[in-house]
Amino acid sequence: MSDSDRKEELELLVMDHERVIEQYSALIQDQQRQIDRLRSRLEQLENKLTRLDESGAASPDGHEPPPHY
Repeated sequence: MSDSDRKEELELLVMDHERVIEQYSALIQDQQRQIDRLRSRLEQLENKLTRLDESGAASPDGHEPPPHY
């Protein structure tokens, strides 16, 4: 294998690695956005649960009290 063949092979390998790195980078960015959305939603649900717990809207057994007539 000549030096120019080796050089071309290495250049192709580097190009392929750069492509894979870009794909992984995009994947990681997408996953981070998903994690951020999930964290935000979890925080909203935790706050809602805290408000419900503090208001005493649900009975201790988890059922809502019957409506008053």
